[in-house]
Amino acid sequence: MKKPAIKKRGKNAPPRGRPFQMGNSGGPGRPAGVPNKATIAGRAFCQELVDNPEYRKQLKQKMEAGVLSDSMQQMIWAYAIGRPAAANENNAGGSWLDVLVEMRARAGV
Repeated sequence: MKKPAIKKRGKNAPPRGRPFQMGNSGGPGRPAGVPNKATIAGRAFCQELVDNPEYRKQLKQKMEAGVLSDSMQQMIWAYAIGRPAAANENNAGGSWLDVLVEMRARAGV
């Protein structure tokens, strides 16, 4: 069996292992905040799944039977419609009820 011919590199060829010159990152890349194609495809799939009436019917049956995988369902719904925003905990005094009682007391009600 013959070995393939080895191609020789020209005199002006860039050095191996360094595709770009020093200080050049190679291009702008994907802009910040733009999701990649896999994320977009995953969200589209989950949206179609959540909008499917047959899926919702099976989901209800699983919930009633008590055999629902919580983590998988949470992930699917989070991809489809997004996760709820986390509650902003600006009150160092305690629960929201404590804050309301304190505000009411300050107002003199």
